[in-house]
Amino acid sequence: MKKLFFISASFLFFATSYSQTSIVSASDFVSNTASYDGKRITIKNVKIDLDYQDTFKGNKVDVKPSTNNAALGIPVLGPLPTSNNTTIMSCNTPRGFSKVQVIFPGHENFIGCYYIVDAMFDKLKNEANGSKLLDGEVTISGNSKIGYNILLYRLY
Repeated sequence: MKKLFFISASFLFFATSYSQTSIVSASDFVSNTASYDGKRITIKNVKIDLDYQDTFKGNKVDVKPSTNNAALGIPVLGPLPTSNNTTIMSCNTPRGFSKVQVIFPGHENFIGCYYIVDAMFDKLKNEANGSKLLDGEVTISGNSKIGYNILLYRLY
Protein backbone atom coordinates (compact mmCIF):
# COMPACT_ATOMS: atom_id res chain seq x y z
CA MET A 1 0.00 0.00 0.00
CA LYS A 2 2.86 2.38 0.81
CA LYS A 3 4.46 1.71 -2.58
CA LEU A 4 1.22 2.44 -4.41
CA PHE A 5 0.81 5.69 -2.48
CA PHE A 6 4.41 6.69 -3.19
CA ILE A 7 4.07 5.93 -6.91
CA SER A 8 0.80 7.84 -7.24
CA ALA A 9 2.15 10.79 -5.24
CA SER A 10 5.29 10.88 -7.43
CA PHE A 11 3.21 10.77 -10.61
CA LEU A 12 0.98 13.56 -9.32
CA PHE A 13 4.01 15.69 -8.44
CA PHE A 14 5.58 15.31 -11.90
CA ALA A 15 2.27 15.85 -13.66
CA THR A 16 1.57 19.09 -11.82
CA SER A 17 5.10 20.43 -12.30
CA TYR A 18 4.98 19.67 -16.04
CA SER A 19 1.54 21.23 -16.43
CA GLN A 20 2.78 24.51 -14.95
CA THR A 21 5.10 25.05 -17.91
CA SER A 22 3.49 27.16 -20.60
CA ILE A 23 4.69 27.66 -24.16
CA VAL A 24 5.23 31.32 -25.02
CA SER A 25 6.16 32.88 -28.34
CA ALA A 26 9.36 34.88 -28.49
CA SER A 27 7.54 38.08 -29.45
CA ASP A 28 5.16 37.78 -26.47
CA PHE A 29 8.08 37.23 -24.09
CA VAL A 30 10.15 40.10 -25.50
CA SER A 31 7.25 42.55 -25.49
CA ASN A 32 6.34 41.95 -21.84
CA THR A 33 8.98 40.11 -19.83
CA ALA A 34 7.61 41.25 -16.46
CA SER A 35 4.36 39.34 -16.96
CA TYR A 36 6.34 36.06 -16.94
CA ASP A 37 8.24 36.78 -13.72
CA GLY A 38 8.37 33.70 -11.49
CA LYS A 39 6.73 31.45 -14.09
CA ARG A 40 8.24 28.47 -15.85
CA ILE A 41 7.91 29.03 -19.59
CA THR A 42 9.15 27.35 -22.75
CA ILE A 43 10.20 29.47 -25.70
CA LYS A 44 10.60 27.69 -29.04
CA ASN A 45 12.71 28.61 -32.08
CA VAL A 46 15.51 30.43 -30.29
CA LYS A 47 19.24 30.48 -30.90
CA ILE A 48 21.68 29.71 -28.10
CA ASP A 49 25.02 31.49 -28.48
CA LEU A 50 27.85 29.46 -26.91
CA ASP A 51 30.49 31.96 -28.02
CA TYR A 52 28.85 34.62 -25.89
CA GLN A 53 31.08 37.57 -25.11
CA ASP A 54 30.31 38.75 -21.61
CA THR A 55 28.98 42.27 -22.19
CA PHE A 56 28.04 42.50 -18.53
CA LYS A 57 31.62 42.81 -17.26
CA GLY A 58 33.66 45.73 -18.51
CA ASN A 59 32.55 45.82 -22.14
CA LYS A 60 30.46 48.76 -23.21
CA VAL A 61 26.83 47.97 -23.96
CA ASP A 62 25.62 49.85 -27.02
CA VAL A 63 22.48 51.63 -25.92
CA LYS A 64 20.44 54.03 -28.02
CA PRO A 65 19.98 56.65 -26.69
CA SER A 66 23.16 56.46 -24.69
CA THR A 67 22.94 56.97 -20.96
CA ASN A 68 25.60 57.52 -18.32
CA ASN A 69 24.93 54.08 -16.83
CA ALA A 70 25.48 52.34 -20.18
CA ALA A 71 28.84 54.07 -20.53
CA LEU A 72 29.83 52.53 -17.18
CA GLY A 73 29.25 49.06 -18.60
CA ILE A 74 25.97 48.39 -16.83
CA PRO A 75 23.77 46.46 -19.26
CA VAL A 76 20.26 47.15 -20.39
CA LEU A 77 17.97 44.20 -19.87
CA GLY A 78 15.10 44.04 -22.30
CA PRO A 79 14.66 45.49 -25.73
CA LEU A 80 17.11 48.19 -26.68
CA PRO A 81 15.26 51.39 -25.92
CA THR A 82 14.00 53.97 -28.33
CA SER A 83 13.14 56.33 -25.50
CA ASN A 84 14.63 57.33 -22.16
CA ASN A 85 12.55 54.74 -20.26
CA THR A 86 15.44 52.33 -19.71
CA THR A 87 15.87 49.63 -17.10
CA ILE A 88 19.50 49.51 -16.01
CA MET A 89 20.84 46.66 -13.87
CA SER A 90 23.72 44.27 -13.54
CA CYS A 91 23.72 40.58 -14.44
CA ASN A 92 25.25 38.59 -11.60
CA THR A 93 25.50 34.88 -12.32
CA PRO A 94 25.17 32.62 -9.27
CA ARG A 95 28.11 30.41 -8.34
CA GLY A 96 28.10 27.18 -10.33
CA PHE A 97 26.34 28.71 -13.32
CA SER A 98 27.54 29.94 -16.72
CA LYS A 99 26.13 32.82 -18.73
CA VAL A 100 24.75 32.15 -22.17
CA GLN A 101 22.99 34.40 -24.62
CA VAL A 102 19.56 33.43 -25.92
CA ILE A 103 18.75 35.11 -29.23
CA PHE A 104 15.15 35.49 -30.31
CA PRO A 105 14.85 35.59 -34.13
CA GLY A 106 13.20 38.84 -35.12
CA HIS A 107 14.21 40.43 -31.81
CA GLU A 108 17.99 40.31 -32.02
CA ASN A 109 18.34 43.59 -30.09
CA PHE A 110 16.78 42.08 -26.97
CA ILE A 111 19.42 41.74 -24.24
CA GLY A 112 18.74 39.56 -21.24
CA CYS A 113 20.56 37.77 -18.47
CA TYR A 114 20.42 34.00 -18.94
CA TYR A 115 22.42 31.46 -17.00
CA ILE A 116 22.67 27.68 -16.98
CA VAL A 117 24.13 25.15 -14.52
CA ASP A 118 27.80 24.47 -15.34
CA ALA A 119 27.26 20.71 -15.78
CA MET A 120 24.37 21.33 -18.21
CA PHE A 121 26.48 23.93 -20.04
CA ASP A 122 29.29 21.39 -20.50
CA LYS A 123 26.79 18.87 -21.85
CA LEU A 124 25.40 21.51 -24.22
CA LYS A 125 28.91 22.27 -25.53
CA ASN A 126 29.52 18.56 -26.11
CA GLU A 127 26.25 18.24 -28.05
CA ALA A 128 27.15 21.28 -30.16
CA ASN A 129 29.99 19.43 -31.95
CA GLY A 130 32.01 22.62 -32.38
CA SER A 131 29.10 24.80 -33.49
CA LYS A 132 28.80 28.13 -31.67
CA LEU A 133 25.19 29.08 -32.54
CA LEU A 134 22.56 26.41 -31.85
CA ASP A 135 18.89 26.27 -32.83
CA GLY A 136 16.47 24.94 -30.26
CA GLU A 137 14.07 25.74 -27.47
CA VAL A 138 14.61 26.64 -23.83
CA THR A 139 12.56 26.33 -20.67
CA ILE A 140 13.36 29.19 -18.33
CA SER A 141 12.33 30.46 -14.94
CA GLY A 142 13.25 33.69 -13.20
CA ASN A 143 12.40 37.33 -13.49
CA SER A 144 13.25 40.35 -15.56
CA LYS A 145 15.18 42.06 -12.74
CA ILE A 146 17.55 39.27 -11.70
CA GLY A 147 17.77 37.04 -14.76
CA TYR A 148 16.53 33.74 -16.09
CA ASN A 149 17.73 30.26 -15.24
CA ILE A 150 17.67 27.86 -18.19
CA LEU A 151 16.08 24.75 -16.71
CA LEU A 152 15.85 22.65 -19.87
CA TYR A 153 16.93 22.92 -23.46
CA ARG A 154 16.26 20.97 -26.61
CA LEU A 155 18.29 21.31 -29.77
CA TYR A 156 16.78 21.03 -33.24
